[in-house]
Amino acid sequence: RGGVGEVVWADTADGAFTHTDHVAHRDPVTAIDYAPSGRTMITSDLRGRVVLWRLDGGRPKAKQIQFDNRVTLIRPLAMVGNSHAVFPRYSGDVLARKPDGSKVPVATYAVQFYDVQADRMADLGTVHYEYVTALAASDNGKWIASGDGARNLYLFDLDGGGAKRFTLVKGHVVVGLSFSSDGRFLAVGTMGEAGREPPQIQIWDTATRKQLYAVRMHREVAALAISGDGNWLAAG
Repeated sequence: RGGVGEVVWADTADGAFTHTDHVAHRDPVTAIDYAPSGRTMITSDLRGRVVLWRLDGGRPKAKQIQFDNRVTLIRPLAMVGNSHAVFPRYSGDVLARKPDGSKVPVATYAVQFYDVQADRMADLGTVHYEYVTALAASDNGKWIASGDGARNLYLFDLDGGGAKRFTLVKGHVVVGLSFSSDGRFLAVGTMGEAGREPPQIQIWDTATRKQLYAVRMHREVAALAISGDGNWLAAG
């Protein structure tokens, strides 16, 4: 076990391996997320292959829902409640101007919103540049948050059948995101850059889209999790 692209399931009671699959992915798996129900799972690999898994008993059933063939070491994704999944898709390069006036190609990524039951994809827009560094969704299916290498952090409100996009902050490379279980709060972890802002942990109110507080850290905060009761935040 542990081969390239292999996905393994284990019983949490005794740690015994129950299933393994080395066919759905042919490249290293970069992200995994379960739906709250535990009956659906989604995985992605560094070449942009996204696979939906049905876990209704017996052997997990795999279905490829995206493949863009763009190698990116960071490929975040998230289940949005039990009904949808969200992940980035490479959308081509654009020319960006450097400070010296020269132009260089920069990758762009669109946020994809996938309906699990209808097998239908919606494009939330090509809003990210360089690469998507972090992505999270609230369990209640109302919010999506995403950050990129161009120091953008976006919040999507999915209420009302659409997707309203808000820019929360520019200037920080976000590498960690986590919603509280009720979707009221968003925890943000940043990388920090020499000569710019230091790494931070930020807490945002999603309804007002206001930052409640920020704590400076010594190193980048790449992993965040808010406890189910909303009283604790773990970061690393």
